[in-house]
Order: sequence, then structure tokens, then C-alpha cells
Amino acid sequence: MTHSNDLPARIARLERLLDGLQDGRGAAARERTESPADRGPSALDRLRDVAALLQERATRAACDEGDAIAMRALLEGLMSMTADLRALVSELEGRMNGVARATDEGHARLKALEELE
Repeated sequence: MTHSNDLPARIARLERLLDGLQDGRGAAARERTESPADRGPSALDRLRDVAALLQERATRAACDEGDAIAMRALLEGLMSMTADLRALVSELEGRMNGVARATDEGHARLKALEELE
């Protein structure tokens, strides 16, 4: 790894990166409570953004400690967003299973009513 003498610029870059990740976490929380029009970028869009940043940093020829810290922060953000999405998928799966059970019960009741006629 190479050392950069531009420490203030590296710190500012990392602060922007971390602010972006924090904004993403806040957006994930809002996604559960706001309407789709008010949410801003979707979780998938944020994942794409983080993955693009990771890809850009991973393909750089020169990488210093600041880049390594930034990549680690990006990876942590990616893991956090992925965990949030998995929890959301699990919740949606439960809801869909409930809808499927209700539909099956409705069909069974309808069939029973049709047999009475």
C-alpha cells in the first residue's frame, strides 16, 4: 500500500462515504414507514451504488490505508444493507404465506357453499 500525504482530503473522502452509508441506513428505516414516492433511492439502488464504489476501488492500481479503510466501510455497509433486505424478504414471505393460507381457506369455503346449493 502506498501512503498519501493528503490526509485531510482522505479524511474528507471517508467522511463523505460514511455519511452516505448513514443516509442509506436511514433510508432503509424510512422504507418501512413511508410511501414509495417519498422513499428516495431503493435498497437495490443503494446496493448498486455501494457495489460500484467497491468495484472502482478494487480495480485501482494503487491503494493506500485510506482506501483500505474506505473499502472496509463500504463492505460493512453492503453487509448491513443485505441483512436489512433479508429481514424484509423474510417479513414479506410471512405475509405472502398468510395471503396464500387465506386464499386457500376462501376457496375451501366457496367450494363448500357451492356444494350446499
